[in-house]
Amino acid sequence: ANPGKGISMFNRSPDKGIEYLVINKLIGSTPEKIAIFLFESPGVNKNALGEYLGEKHNSEILEAFVHKINFEGLDFNIALRRFLFFFRLPGESQKIDRIMEAFAKRYCLSNQKDSVFANPDVAFVLAFSLIMLNTDAHNPSIKSKMTKTQFLANTRGLNNDQDLPKEFLEDLYTSIVDDEIKMKDDSILPLAIKRDWLYIEKKNRLLRSVWKRRWFIFDSRALYYYKFSTDTTPRYSFPVEDLTLIRAEENPKSQKKYVFLLEIILSSTITSPSPPPSSASASHMSKSASLELEKGQNIGYLHFAATSGWAFHSWLRCLKSIVKTRLHNSPPSSHKSSSSSSNSLLSTSWTSTPSTTTTTTTSTSSSPNPLMTSNHNSNHNSNHNSNHNNTTSTPPSPSSGTPVPALNSCATFPQVNVLSSPSGYSSLPTSPRVCTSPSPGESVLNSGSMTNSPSLSSVP
Repeated sequence: ANPGKGISMFNRSPDKGIEYLVINKLIGSTPEKIAIFLFESPGVNKNALGEYLGEKHNSEILEAFVHKINFEGLDFNIALRRFLFFFRLPGESQKIDRIMEAFAKRYCLSNQKDSVFANPDVAFVLAFSLIMLNTDAHNPSIKSKMTKTQFLANTRGLNNDQDLPKEFLEDLYTSIVDDEIKMKDDSILPLAIKRDWLYIEKKNRLLRSVWKRRWFIFDSRALYYYKFSTDTTPRYSFPVEDLTLIRAEENPKSQKKYVFLLEIILSSTITSPSPPPSSASASHMSKSASLELEKGQNIGYLHFAATSGWAFHSWLRCLKSIVKTRLHNSPPSSHKSSSSSSNSLLSTSWTSTPSTTTTTTTSTSSSPNPLMTSNHNSNHNSNHNSNHNNTTSTPPSPSSGTPVPALNSCATFPQVNVLSSPSGYSSLPTSPRVCTSPSPGESVLNSGSMTNSPSLSSVP
């Protein structure tokens, strides 16, 4: 008797497979033991698993299985994506009802403090609505697509005769329409904790600030930058251990109302798996990429704006759970870049106004914030730790009237592969190209290191 034979039997006939495993004492007979085995065994067929969990007599096993997945602090659509990653929904409507009811109860139990739902029944109905919207939006045979207005109308009065927050529903609609919940194993980073559009500030050729709408995915390893939500490969990734959240503010009078600022240490890893730039862009990059560094520090700033107030607070919650936080009570009213490069993604300076109180919270990717409450998480962390070099340099805190030195147009580091694929993730490029930084005092123009390397100034 061996577990492999039991799994093979389960994939053909779930009940017979479990019976074989229990009789041969390969697993325990309790619902918890069976759920753990099904959750942690990579050879289990997802279609067979969905059919098995949806059976009425397996309700306790279903409940134990759902409790293996951590939904705490996740947006509703992100939690639903994660849930549907582990199995395939069965075809029978009654089985789907049982499975989605278990999800709704678990999600509400995990998010009691911040829940917008009056009860789990509301989450249950909304989850069904999102699955229907996903089918409507991405099934090519459906010609007349559901509009945002129709989706809002369909959910009116859902929350105990009250409407759910409009921004919440609009964000859900956009997330599903722009980023399909895929029922196959080709999903990109299916266990990510945030997937959303952000506006990122860049400098054009006249050094004027422009905001570009780009797609970002965030997990416990990195913040991934995509141009479109349909892209399969990130243009850049920013490792979480190099990021610090230092500013977050809402300003109704500003062009972008919901802004946050990330400081990034440019001494470790930023990768770019994007195609090589053209000779023209490489030439321009070399001419514009001079460095101004002080005391060996290498700091840059990424300016983001959320698409809505709801998305803004969601991003802050996710970032604070993973990256280091050093928020200032008196954020700067403006920021200036001394960069001479064109279309720069990273600002080169940030001047702080006097701050009376500075709160420091150290939270890295190794801090207690598991993606799942199983040893899937241990596998994830081991891969994460093996693919990152932890930096030992300490970034300077912005002080009153003192610019923070930074790289002005090119992210340059030792080559470290941050895009290796941990268990449960779609494969990503294993040999990303990176820029290489010149030694202190050496001009990039003379180093020749930039000729065939991408610059952040060239990011679309």
